[in-house]
Amino acid sequence: MPLFRRKPSTWEDYFEEGMTSGGASKLSKAETSFREAARLAPEEPYPHYELGYTLTLLGRHEEALEEFRRTKQLTPRGFLLVDTEIYLCEQVLAGSIDSSALEALRSLQHLTDSDQWQSHDAVALSRKAIEAAPECALAHFYLGKALFEREPQAAEEALRRCVELHPDDTTAINARWHIAALRRRAGDEDEARRIWREIADEHPGHPGAIFADMNFDEPG
Repeated sequence: MPLFRRKPSTWEDYFEEGMTSGGASKLSKAETSFREAARLAPEEPYPHYELGYTLTLLGRHEEALEEFRRTKQLTPRGFLLVDTEIYLCEQVLAGSIDSSALEALRSLQHLTDSDQWQSHDAVALSRKAIEAAPECALAHFYLGKALFEREPQAAEEALRRCVELHPDDTTAINARWHIAALRRRAGDEDEARRIWREIADEHPGHPGAIFADMNFDEPG
């Protein structure tokens, strides 16, 4: 059965074809489709983002970084996980993340997407990523999320370590939001509100700061 029933003609057609091919692990075909979508609609962020992600799966991180940076240019207020993908590409190209760490981080992304971010697998994979790349902020972030319910003190330590290591803005906002939530659970309402207020003030308009803006002035 063909992946696409009719000959694609619009950027949306090629984009859909690319998503279908990518879902079937036909990465070369997906790359071709996303490139055509981006050619037809150069100002649309979605083809650039998915092309970048496909290129990372193909191990072509320098090309992927160009596409993610183009996505960010087109969506200055934030777009999906583009900040995080830029961070990952830069870490790989700098030699700070090796293939084993990247594989663990990708698996953690999939666990998060499937609502398994607090599973035992998430804890194990986070620690594996930290072992492979101790200075990777994203690895510490995933460990903090994985331990959020079962070991709140260890979770906060991991999240604070993430922030210390200067992650991308999206990860930093998310890590600080979780720290504030842990502070509220521990009864430190003033500190929780202070952190949420800082996030909202420092990142106006960023999608990740919306929940902080909603929380800092709410009662506990």
